[in-house]
Amino acid sequence: MPATYATSVPVSTQAVTLVSRTVVSTATLTVTISSIPSTYRQLRVHWMARSDNATIYAMFMRINGDTGANYHGVIQTQNVATITPAGMSGSAYARVGVIGGTTTPTASGQFGTGVIDFHSWNTANPTLGRLGFTSVSQYHENGSNAYLEQGGFFYNAAPPYTSLSFYTANAAVSSQAGSEFSVYGLS
Repeated sequence: MPATYATSVPVSTQAVTLVSRTVVSTATLTVTISSIPSTYRQLRVHWMARSDNATIYAMFMRINGDTGANYHGVIQTQNVATITPAGMSGSAYARVGVIGGTTTPTASGQFGTGVIDFHSWNTANPTLGRLGFTSVSQYHENGSNAYLEQGGFFYNAAPPYTSLSFYTANAAVSSQAGSEFSVYGLS
């Protein structure tokens, strides 16, 4: 018997479709995935990235290129044994993960990875009128730089939502070649 959602819709009836896959070929300041159809009930992003700098940076995301104060949520970052919670209210982006740099001595070839789930793509929560999403990411460099980050957010702008943009916390630092962003839609 297939697993079911609370609404008793069998999971096996939901089709998962690869909407877009972007692999960075040369260092890029912003990776944008556009023309995302509004026909999906849910959206999932899998990403793997590293920066072209020696520093560990946060990975940020914007919806529809919106730089307004429309992103709200909470994040919890754990670096080895230190846990740091933070709230975001009226931010110009959502923080969706942590990535390492290409020149960090022990990090050569290491990428941060993450998953972002949009729970009602293009059908903002009818009660709140907001798009809800969660993120989980990890980056492990060595015994003193091992990160796990998770967050819950809402985007306070009306649909349609058609694009996602990813960039580092330092606007001058690029996503390095080999970074990858895949978007999956669930009907």
